[in-house]
Amino acid sequence: MDWGNESIVSHRLQTGFKDLQLTRRIASMRFPYSPADTVEFFRKYYGPTFRAFESLPAPSQEALRRDLVDLQTRYNIATASHQTEVAAEYLEVVATRI
Repeated sequence: MDWGNESIVSHRLQTGFKDLQLTRRIASMRFPYSPADTVEFFRKYYGPTFRAFESLPAPSQEALRRDLVDLQTRYNIATASHQTEVAAEYLEVVATRI
């Protein structure tokens, strides 16, 4: 998760790299599912989400599911009810190895 922190990335790449460029970007994450179905898709097929659910007892899994559905619903900008589209910020890191 620290790869999104400019100061940490700059520190990590201060030796052995030059021309470091850090740019904040927005990725549009589009899914052909409702927010709830998007969460289920990630729960089944995206390793980190799958592992997060598997590491929790059943009541906590349900709480996590509710929280993730709420998050996807709150930030969903898709106009169709059966789709989910959210903007996700990331840090683009470009450098030349020396």
